[in-house]
Amino acid sequence: MYLSEIDWLSDAFLRHSFQIAQQIFIIFTLYKLYIFNLQDVIYWNAAIFVRTALYCLRLFYESPIYYLILFSK
Repeated sequence: MYLSEIDWLSDAFLRHSFQIAQQIFIIFTLYKLYIFNLQDVIYWNAAIFVRTALYCLRLFYESPIYYLILFSK
């Protein structure tokens, strides 16, 4: 039961990480083409980092692993 939840959690994290990598690649490609200035790139990457961190926290708190750790003490 817990192994399937761990597999689901890691699959979701990998899918989301791949989407983030694609977005960062697009941002830096546009920066190299001088469509954005450096300040826009920094702000956009910070927003992506915060969104990824919040997504990972939500996945962790919604998973049974969190409750297993919480109630095991």
